[in-house]
Amino acid sequence: MIGQAWADEASCMLQFISCVLSHPIIVIVQIQGALIASLLAAGWAFSGVMRLRELRRVRRRITSEAASSACQPVPLPNPNRRAAPAALTLAGLSAKRGQILSAPRCGPLPAEHGSALACSSSSGGRTSSSDQQGAKAAVTEAIPPPSVFSAELGSDGRDVWPAMTVILPVKGARPHSHEAWRSHLALNYEGPLEFLFVVDDPSDMACVPLQRLMATAKGVDARLLTAPHATHSSQKICNILTALEAASPASRYVLCLDDDVVLHPGALPPLVAALLADPSLLMATGYPIDVPAEGAGMLTYCIMAYHLPLLIGVSVGERIRFVWGGCMLFPAEVLREDTIGIVRAWSNGGYSDDLIVAAKCGEAGKHIYCPSSAIFRQTLVANPTWTTYWNYLRRQLYVMDTWAGTHNRRLNHGMLLLHCWLSWALVGPALAVAARAGAWAAQVPLLATQEVYAGPGTAWDWLGRLMGTNQGGMCGHVGASLPGTQSVSHHAAFLHRSSSAWASDRLAMEPGAAQCGSAAAVASALAFVAACLLAGAMLRWMTGVVMELLLALHPQAPHPPTLSAFSWPQVAAGFFATNALVPICALYTVVQPAITWSGTRYWKRGGRIVRVQRQPP
Repeated sequence: MIGQAWADEASCMLQFISCVLSHPIIVIVQIQGALIASLLAAGWAFSGVMRLRELRRVRRRITSEAASSACQPVPLPNPNRRAAPAALTLAGLSAKRGQILSAPRCGPLPAEHGSALACSSSSGGRTSSSDQQGAKAAVTEAIPPPSVFSAELGSDGRDVWPAMTVILPVKGARPHSHEAWRSHLALNYEGPLEFLFVVDDPSDMACVPLQRLMATAKGVDARLLTAPHATHSSQKICNILTALEAASPASRYVLCLDDDVVLHPGALPPLVAALLADPSLLMATGYPIDVPAEGAGMLTYCIMAYHLPLLIGVSVGERIRFVWGGCMLFPAEVLREDTIGIVRAWSNGGYSDDLIVAAKCGEAGKHIYCPSSAIFRQTLVANPTWTTYWNYLRRQLYVMDTWAGTHNRRLNHGMLLLHCWLSWALVGPALAVAARAGAWAAQVPLLATQEVYAGPGTAWDWLGRLMGTNQGGMCGHVGASLPGTQSVSHHAAFLHRSSSAWASDRLAMEPGAAQCGSAAAVASALAFVAACLLAGAMLRWMTGVVMELLLALHPQAPHPPTLSAFSWPQVAAGFFATNALVPICALYTVVQPAITWSGTRYWKRGGRIVRVQRQPP
């Protein structure tokens, strides 16, 4: 009888779990989770479609250019201009459906960066007047006004790109830093271009490799600056402002880049051309695609998972309200004259450079340009520690509790609350489904005991009621179906003696009082699982399209990313693990005013940085 009593108690426990998981609240939570997962699937599918269109345009452009022109070495037209790895002209850009394509890379990048390659035509490498007019007409048809482009033409008819300063705050050197720095110095841009790498310590471990790289990059105007230690802002903002003061006065555009992202050679011309063509655009931006390093562990995928939903926000169109701090292109007067208060907000306790810019753009009613081609590879470290991951997650949420005004505060706090709700709205039904699956798995060993103790033919009927396919009053049925002396009261007494009062209460219910195997609960759980599988499939497809786009934009990349670099079971596990921690981390971050970022400790009060302390190495 001990085996029978154990089987009765175990089946009662599983029935109780099924009753709880069939509660109407759980059903609603699972339906809500299915809807959110479906929205993620739709968003990733739309993002993939936008990148696929860009991929097809890039391939068509490459095919047409291969058929109409040949690539050959030509001398630089102006010795005072930077020796670009490939000559690009406004006439070489095309626009379609409002999107300006990036210029092609016409040949391999010489190791010494000392010569230039240009797409030459029958006119000997110079763009004909008719070609210029046709290209300008295509661009201005997509983005007016035409007077902007005509103002950029030199007296000899050759396109003159505006001077630009690229600012790269640097802190330390990572395994893939050298590849990223080389991609920056190898950018295709026909106009004057200077690079300002900024560190906060002359002894930074990035200084020596950067100096060696700049020494070998002949014809590239690159300098290494040292910024003072920040006192009332983040060190990154302090580095940007230091470089802005040292930038060439002739620069008409300023590009702020993260030093750990790999850019494709034609990344700059589409962004500059769009800002030249449309004065309503305040700035241009891009977005990273995180790629795990070889042999990446679980925590790497947890870090990667944080950015996955944000890819949807930068794919809704070319005019967006989001800004990624890793790529921000401004007209120089926006920062020098501080027309909308960005520099003032940065200097006055600013912590997050990109969220402040996004808020100021929203206040000014300005749009931000983000083409589908402006997506850049960012390689994640293989095996971060738990401390590194927790600090990363805290820093992502810390920015949402900093602000530079009332509008910025409402925006950031609203995003933080929405982020927390969406995170647990996905994790909650996932836990419910996992518990239900575990209960179903535990029922398999009990099938035989039902046949022995409840009579032949009762096992599958019992399992059907438990899983929701048979709508009987199951909790009461089990006790009533047992033969002879094994009545409901007997089992209730036994369970009471074994300190299982909760099971006794459930068994004492009248038949039909509890429909533990709710078909609605099972159906909503299956719908959530199906929606998650669909979202995973769309994410994988979108990632594959992005990998192909990156390869098409940079065929000579030394380490081209591939879809095989991703472990999709770890992607799924990292996604749910990170979202499970987001509300907990957000609550801790709100009540904890301090955060550590790259060896510097920051304290916030009233949404601004009020204290900065450098930690010993």
